[in-house]
Amino acid sequence: MRLAAAMAVLMAAGALAACGGSGGIDEARAAAAATPVDTCVSAPSDGYGGPGPYAVAVQSVANPERRGAEVTVFSPQDAGTAPRPVIFFAHAFAAGELDTYIELLERLASQGWIVVHSPYGFLESFQLLSPGKVPPAYDQLWAGFEAAVTRYGAELHMDTSRIGFIGHSFGGGASPAMLTRALARGWGGNARFVFIMAPFRVYEITPDDYARWPSDTRALIEVYDDDDTNDHRYAIDDIWAHLGTIPDARKDYLLLGSATHGSCTLPADHAVPMARNGRYGQLNGFDPWAVWRRADALARCTFDGDATGCAIALGRGDARQADMGNWLDDGSPLPPIQSLIPPQPRNCGEGERCTFRRD
Repeated sequence: MRLAAAMAVLMAAGALAACGGSGGIDEARAAAAATPVDTCVSAPSDGYGGPGPYAVAVQSVANPERRGAEVTVFSPQDAGTAPRPVIFFAHAFAAGELDTYIELLERLASQGWIVVHSPYGFLESFQLLSPGKVPPAYDQLWAGFEAAVTRYGAELHMDTSRIGFIGHSFGGGASPAMLTRALARGWGGNARFVFIMAPFRVYEITPDDYARWPSDTRALIEVYDDDDTNDHRYAIDDIWAHLGTIPDARKDYLLLGSATHGSCTLPADHAVPMARNGRYGQLNGFDPWAVWRRADALARCTFDGDATGCAIALGRGDARQADMGNWLDDGSPLPPIQSLIPPQPRNCGEGERCTFRRD
């Protein structure tokens, strides 16, 4: 019964991926322009997560592992010739349309970093129900990342010695393997991070692979209290439990809870990082605070040694990290995001709805 329910969810998601959303940058930007951020919550005023100083250029390259698929590269315009760190983004299952995460991708590029979005296929992810076999989607993700660097590395002054991987859901579970492949290719020698949101099962890498990550790697895991899709134990048992070589100051595990105030409701569900994706995802007050700000801060911390960025991303309860803004109608604060150390699963308990339970 559990397998049948999971298959039903996958088929529904696949149908949305096939007939909903748009893949082009013009359509994605139009969707973003037509969708204002929820006005219930104040925007961050310290610059973290907001638009940066650069306009953003967009280019593409074919993915050699997926016919007809385009890898999209976001880069800062008129940023000079200084080498630029590269952030690789891995989307959720059946959420490869650019408009799903366009605000996050463009905000990061506007800060001066190169951002690569590599879509993978729906059918190629189907092996996610087979724990012992690596899905072809991993090779598609990686091939797209490599193709972007090969095509635009010199032209855009990519500095692959400084890299980050950001992933959501299936892409979050894939991010440790992508970082491991990057290290094997010689990337990330000077700085590296992973920002993993609501991850699914991790394939391909072993505890020994995690142990070979350099100790100055920065790792942030963020999960959502009302996520009824992916069991928090994927984040805890498949990833966090293997980060022992990374010092406490360089890693954190965040739990975001839902918030309600008057007529405004912000659900902390699986779709928090998604701005839009068919019937999933909603651009609201959580996006600037829990997603865009967190990613921006972690990148600044890793690439620039920015102390405030480190506190926001990895502060383990620092007030700058906990801050989630204020309700606009009366100025009262939203519930803080929690640094949950040691991590404990908060979803998929006995009798609770849970599409992918880690048994």
